[in-house]
Amino acid sequence: MYLPVVFLKLVRKNMFILTTNICGLETKSNVNDLWKNQAALMNNVFDDVLEVQQYLTGKMFNRDQLLSSALTAFEADPEHIVWVWVGVHVCTLKDL
Repeated sequence: MYLPVVFLKLVRKNMFILTTNICGLETKSNVNDLWKNQAALMNNVFDDVLEVQQYLTGKMFNRDQLLSSALTAFEADPEHIVWVWVGVHVCTLKDL
């Protein structure tokens, strides 16, 4: 099945951003530490994010290829901080 290149790039970007930011809520470290010292957590979150991406897109993706892309990004910037402050605003339909 053919998927546009931009579609695959967006999925790869989502995998990296969501995995690192979700893990960062727990680890508050950088991607190097995440991969070397928190690999079990990272892999579990990566798998959950992959499942969500596949559900949202209705497409199946090769886990190994996506993980390889994420690790390539990790190597490019090993000190990239993975924790973020998250602000949440809960709204109801009346707020829209």
